[in-house]
Amino acid sequence: MVAAAQASGEPTVDLETKAPPSAAGAALGYLELLERADELCRAGVLLTPEPPPEVKDLRRWSWRRWSPSSRMPAMASYTVNKAAVARARELIDARQYVLDSDWGDAQPKAENENAFLESHSWDDYALWHLALTDGASDETKARYAFVYGDFRRVHRTGLIACVYRASEWRHKQVELAAHDLLQHLDDVSG
Repeated sequence: MVAAAQASGEPTVDLETKAPPSAAGAALGYLELLERADELCRAGVLLTPEPPPEVKDLRRWSWRRWSPSSRMPAMASYTVNKAAVARARELIDARQYVLDSDWGDAQPKAENENAFLESHSWDDYALWHLALTDGASDETKARYAFVYGDFRRVHRTGLIACVYRASEWRHKQVELAAHDLLQHLDDVSG
């Protein structure tokens, strides 16, 4: 089908696949593995760069289109990091925030995280993450999720990203914590 479309000069082709509903679990497991690999790339554990957002969006879109149900289950479970929420609130109250930034550029990369950990404790690192990954070992980057700042200031776009990601994957408590912080930031910043 693809070869015929190429030969006739067609720029696109519709592909159809058939799979039994029982394959949904295996497909979701594969998607979860890809998402976990993305986290490890972002954390600098893997040397491969993290895929661009459009690749991740395509994966999720494909799953939703294929899945027997339109509801996408959560990839991992998280507990709200109450100490990080309190620290974010303190930073906001102290006016240590950035209201307008490109979170794709401002979000700490693996090298930023590593540099921070060279001069700070894991407890300090945890304070920049609104959630703790259930089941992940303490003092590993995989333990800490939903970063909201650049290790100096809260970023409004970071909080928006936390709200979006948590709501997308139905991590309701993390979503609400990030949303409350975003509202607090907007109130404080006027």
